[in-house]
Amino acid sequence: LAQSGRGPASHQANIRLFDEKDDAFQPRVELFRDQAGWCPYCQKVWCLLEAKRIPYKVTKVPMSCYGN
Repeated sequence: LAQSGRGPASHQANIRLFDEKDDAFQPRVELFRDQAGWCPYCQKVWCLLEAKRIPYKVTKVPMSCYGN
């Protein structure tokens, strides 16, 4: 359910559609977040998108500042 973009929020999901009925719908917002989940700025944006129920897709990027 989480992988389809519906259901409760999940840090593992790559898309969040909320109540969008059309399966072909592509969100206009793309959240670029770190793979490790340590970035506090990414978390703040994620919380805002969830609170406002804005559909979004997630792209996880490696943050080299955390080390190898």
